[in-house]
Amino acid sequence: MNMNIAEIAKAEEDIIRKYMGQISKMLSPTKQESEELVRRAAFLVRHNYVKIIDYDYKLHKALFVVQDASLATVTLNLKDHSLNCSCAMKESLCRHRVAALFALYQYIDSLSNWLEQFRSRAQQEQMTLFKEERTPENWLRFVQNVYKRNLYHQQQMNPYLLDGIFNDMMEQIRKQRPLEREWQPLFDVFTHVALLSHTWKHLSLANTEAAQSFYRRFIQDEIERLEVNVLAMSKKSRLFAFDPFYNSLKEMSHYFLLNQGGYVENRIEIYLLIWNHIFTNKRDREVELEKLSTARQYEDDLSIPYMKSIFLVMLDQTEALQPYLDEIEAKDLLSWIELARTAGLNQQEAVRKKIIETIIPFMGTFIQEYLAPPHRMSFVKHFDEERQGVELSEELEETLFAAYGKYGLQPYSQFLIRKKRFDDWSALHQLYPTSLAFLEICGLKTVVEERPSVLLSLYHSLIMEEINQKSRQHYKSAVRLMKKMKAVAKKSGKHEFWNQYVTTVRQNYKRMRALQEEIEKGNLML
Repeated sequence: MNMNIAEIAKAEEDIIRKYMGQISKMLSPTKQESEELVRRAAFLVRHNYVKIIDYDYKLHKALFVVQDASLATVTLNLKDHSLNCSCAMKESLCRHRVAALFALYQYIDSLSNWLEQFRSRAQQEQMTLFKEERTPENWLRFVQNVYKRNLYHQQQMNPYLLDGIFNDMMEQIRKQRPLEREWQPLFDVFTHVALLSHTWKHLSLANTEAAQSFYRRFIQDEIERLEVNVLAMSKKSRLFAFDPFYNSLKEMSHYFLLNQGGYVENRIEIYLLIWNHIFTNKRDREVELEKLSTARQYEDDLSIPYMKSIFLVMLDQTEALQPYLDEIEAKDLLSWIELARTAGLNQQEAVRKKIIETIIPFMGTFIQEYLAPPHRMSFVKHFDEERQGVELSEELEETLFAAYGKYGLQPYSQFLIRKKRFDDWSALHQLYPTSLAFLEICGLKTVVEERPSVLLSLYHSLIMEEINQKSRQHYKSAVRLMKKMKAVAKKSGKHEFWNQYVTTVRQNYKRMRALQEEIEKGNLML
């Protein structure tokens, strides 16, 4: 029999619309299982997996075959209003029944519009529930719905779009922020962590260095924003009504650390941000340590012994920390730096000092083998700030700065100035030539005041670098440097040396007319 499904749908339009109304009432768009059922049914229809194979005009009975994981047969009796399926779900509504109705409905009205109305109703119902009943479950469901509408289906996403999408989701969430000021910091932290946890799975899909680098910047930006909210939350008094949210936040942070994948250092940083500032109660930390000790499922990139060592520091059980320190490896340095920070936040200065002294011998290997060159400068700056306040032996200081290499010029320069090792200061900047502006950041003014004579060789190397560029602009820069060298020569009482130096430069470059002109105009002789 030649069947025209469009004609069948038109002939049974009233009954089909009635069925669709019943589906809309039976399924709650705020429930995950209902949303999943509708989404899968729509998927089956849009991919043409629903076929009508028979229709009895007298009995008004339609027979459908739905090609799912296993073949299902759906019988729709439009006369006695029965809808049956051959799948295991005999009594409850299944996706095959819904897909069969969708297949007919799309010939009398827009299925896309119906789905859009269903989802918008979910948002409206969620907002009503969200405002009327303030519970962690509602907040989590609300964040999940925002995520599903904006990011859930974007599996193959351009990394550069993530920042904009995430900010847009945060803005949607922020619009529902409680009016009470005491609730706002909790809402900001709770929803931010929940949304980050949902978004994290998309970050692990990055398969290129460029994408991973972009995602790392995105994560670091979000950590900085989260830190602001966490610190604001930690300063607020805790109401009894907050307890369920705090308990849920503990569970979220635990799941986020153990079960999300990739970027383990960032996961630890977010986790510790919460546990260092919000959950400072001894009992809370003891319970979390027990949960970590008994954890059976967690990502391969996470070291449970290391995480336990963090809580040993938090709980002032530092005598048990030494076995963990003995097992430090260069590849784990970022995690141990975070532990040193945790020790500082918990006023464990002796432990902080011990950790920093233990990891310094591994610093050179870590920088050279485990850090990409673009990240080395920022890492050195971060670690040098982190170690401030820890008195190191001169031997360890030298080991640390040798590991820094050219990425630690500024802190090493400041160290040499503190030790009044001005000859070494000058030699360092000849080994790693930079610019006059950077030399000033590194303490040039102090060296000029304390030991100007050590700068003569340094200025000479800078002057030669400019002259060798062989352009009028570089000759002008060389003369400006010569004027500064003249000042330190005068301050050092080396008048004769300086005049001989200028004469020698003029003789060596007498064929360079432009340079000779600039030197003449500079009036360099003493």
